[in-house]
Amino acid sequence: MTLPFKKQIRNFLSKDKYLPLIAGLASGLYPWAFYYTNNFNFVNSWDHFFFFLTRFVLFPTVVYYLYYFVMRKKHLHLYTTIVLPFLNALTFFTLVMYALYASVGYKKVALVIVLAVLVAILTRLVKNLFSKLLVIQFLLLITTAYLLAVIAKQYLFYSEDWLKQPDAIEQVVFKKTPNIYVIQPDGYTNFSELGKGFYNFDNSKFELWLQENNFVLYPDFRSNYNSTLHSNSSLFAMKHHHYDVLDERKVIFDKNPVVAIFKNNGYKTHFLAEVPYLLTNRPKINFDYTNFKLKDIPYLSKGLDSHRVILEDFSEIAKEATGKNFYFFEKLLPGHITTYKDQAESKEAERERYLENLVHANDWLQKLIQNITENDPEGLIVIVADHGGFVGLKYSLQSNTYTTNRDNIYTIFSAALAIKWPENSPPEFDDSFKSSVNLFRILFAYLGEDLSLLKNLQDDTSYIQIKEGAPKGVYGYIDGDGNIILKEIK
Repeated sequence: MTLPFKKQIRNFLSKDKYLPLIAGLASGLYPWAFYYTNNFNFVNSWDHFFFFLTRFVLFPTVVYYLYYFVMRKKHLHLYTTIVLPFLNALTFFTLVMYALYASVGYKKVALVIVLAVLVAILTRLVKNLFSKLLVIQFLLLITTAYLLAVIAKQYLFYSEDWLKQPDAIEQVVFKKTPNIYVIQPDGYTNFSELGKGFYNFDNSKFELWLQENNFVLYPDFRSNYNSTLHSNSSLFAMKHHHYDVLDERKVIFDKNPVVAIFKNNGYKTHFLAEVPYLLTNRPKINFDYTNFKLKDIPYLSKGLDSHRVILEDFSEIAKEATGKNFYFFEKLLPGHITTYKDQAESKEAERERYLENLVHANDWLQKLIQNITENDPEGLIVIVADHGGFVGLKYSLQSNTYTTNRDNIYTIFSAALAIKWPENSPPEFDDSFKSSVNLFRILFAYLGEDLSLLKNLQDDTSYIQIKEGAPKGVYGYIDGDGNIILKEIK
């Protein structure tokens, strides 16, 4: 006669030799799945897979078995009723803390130890309680099944066809070969928006300084997407992805036609960032130099807890730079307003903080540009932001709520663009600069003196993911002429 399913499980869990393995899987798999599904963009690499496998599952299981082999002859009952329940609970709660907070401080450690001791005491007093706790841990794993299935589906059906270029731009041969410096101040709103609307800020001193230093300012320039990752993956791909991109960091550092084009033309490529945010999932890197090394980035990190001084790093590598060079700088300032609703202050307080950071960004930009121009007066310098500052919204994720208010939309996408052209001679077609997706295509047309590349400019629409206030989906929000629209992308 077949035993009832619950009894079969209980019998299996009661076999001593399997208990350390079962307890190891139970204590590690749910925290792993929870962290993975909630931080997919930060951990979708094979390096992370093996990190989680070893730290969350294999290492605890080995420890459980070591205690098992030491205690099985004389103290097996003590092991199964106190020691293993304590170790399992200690591991489980510690890993859950890591999954939630990416760190465990003294107070959390104390709490975890107390919980583990309580579990050990209760399992000693209540028959079969440990088996039930193991089942609960596995049931928690099932709660992540849907999100894991969604991720698996993305991988199975994801296509990189959107990265294909419509022409032979990757074979362009440069006729002009200045050093190229692309500087990205995060969230720096376009100069044409700063003086009005929600910003209402007098930035004329810095703008005049730029013009006196031979920069051309491009008003009404916009990003095409509302986040750094989505904007930069489109920027470096020179194509639209309409938010249907599986791994933005892979596009930026590995599947990057811009870096490939520079290398094809004999350039050394350099990436300098203040924080390793764009490197957290440890992508393959095709840049010749990055000021952050993957080995120095923690596995459980959002990439905002390590800092480098870009000016110092640049000064060091510039001393030894020879030949033709492309530099991409990523600076956090001025940033944008608070991301989450529960952390946001008043709109005015968010505005004041943003404008304070804008002043710091101006000072930093001046120092970097002076450093560049003193050593390379004929370099091509581009200041281009990744998106707007979101000032006027309550919090930045509010950008995913549908609105028809022009200023609420432009504060998301309006992005600074200023360029210092060699010999102070911009190309006749520099009026083509409208959005970031076409930035490098236009620069390559200039460097290669190849106007045919301008025939395949992407549309300059800015896109948004609507999650509230209208049917969920991806919509064109600002068209190529700057008009507010709501056109769903199928």
